[in-house]
Amino acid sequence: MRTTQRDRMAALGLNINPVNHLLEKSKKEKLLTSVYQGSASNHKRVSSAIFNLYGEEEANKYDPQTNCFTFAGWKQRGYQVKKGEHGIRIMNVIKGQIKTEKDSNNKITVTGGRSFCKSITVFYYLQVQKIGKK
Repeated sequence: MRTTQRDRMAALGLNINPVNHLLEKSKKEKLLTSVYQGSASNHKRVSSAIFNLYGEEEANKYDPQTNCFTFAGWKQRGYQVKKGEHGIRIMNVIKGQIKTEKDSNNKITVTGGRSFCKSITVFYYLQVQKIGKK
């Protein structure tokens, strides 16, 4: 099993979330994590973009569940994207839901199940600021 940067930092008792210091300032605000389960190709794409923008140290800190969210995700957490910042585009597969229906004649019909790709733009924690700050 491959250990991640997050696992190594947690084993040493270090702060495993580089954005915690931003989120813990507000007592009302809870640390919200994403349920995103992203693919390896998206992780590699975002890590390389962060490496190009901020260097290797920040690329190693990248965690899609704690410090890289969509515009709406940051807004929900009380942050806004800094003026002039460009997001990182990733592709996400949206899986269609399969609906099964049983009619009065006990016939089962299956509908749906079609998957499609959707382009999503995410922003790293260094690209955002607390709302109200300039």
